Amino acid sequence: MANKLPTIEERKSMYFREAEGKKDLPAQLNWGEIDDDLRLLLWKSVYMFLNVNQGVSREKGHHFYTDAHSAVYAYYDEFERLPVDEVLTEIRVVDQTIALLKEQILNSPFEECMEVVQLLMRNCNDFPLPNWIKSALESPRSPYMVVDDPPTIIPRGSPEEGETVAKDLQVIAESGLSGARAHLISAAEALNKGDNRGAIREAIHAVESASKIVSDKPKATLPDCLKILEKEHGLHAALKKAFDSLYGYTSDEKGIRHALLEGDNKKVGTDETLFM
Repeated sequence: MANKLPTIEERKSMYFREAEGKKDLPAQLNWGEIDDDLRLLLWKSVYMFLNVNQGVSREKGHHFYTDAHSAVYAYYDEFERLPVDEVLTEIRVVDQTIALLKEQILNSPFEECMEVVQLLMRNCNDFPLPNWIKSALESPRSPYMVVDDPPTIIPRGSPEEGETVAKDLQVIAESGLSGARAHLISAAEALNKGDNRGAIREAIHAVESASKIVSDKPKATLPDCLKILEKEHGLHAALKKAFDSLYGYTSDEKGIRHALLEGDNKKVGTDETLFM
């Protein structure tokens, strides 16, 4: 991160995530980790896939059907790096295999969990596991998403976005703009809950709060403050226009700053909300 790291003494009174500059970030920008709820969703998808792709026969005993067999074979072969004879032995023990995959997804380090999930998606032939994983990663708290051909897990936002948000929160705190910082943190919390309208509303309120302090007009609206900032503080006309446009967007897009009308404002997605 580009922002200044806290001292050892400062760290002693902080949570680790706070010291690392990640405590107040939206979950969608917290790469390198997933929470327990998201792990449970991933395991639910994998377990459903394994459960519907197994059976018992006189010839084979308890066994995986073709789609699950291919995915599990790839797991033992490519992830566990077992010799082929051991792969063929382990893959026949269905309950043990399911327990092993459960442990990997729920309790292994983040990167191992995601590697296993991606490996299973890429080796399950035509069965809809990738769609189930994709749906799981559409959770509001997920910092990752799935793209196709082949199924690949990628960050939802960019590292630059996360670095910018973390730096901005620090700068705002150092500037004494507590109201604006509170609105930004509320925006992150709303985003984590899937409330995109609320997140955008809080984001523009953060801008409005800061503008009131800088312009010394606590009761003015953002457009009024921008006029003062342009006239008295040299705010660039193009930047003023950009903020005016963003404020206008939150006013015009039904349900963001005004009352939500039933059926309106369904197009406000996560990517748009992260940008705001």
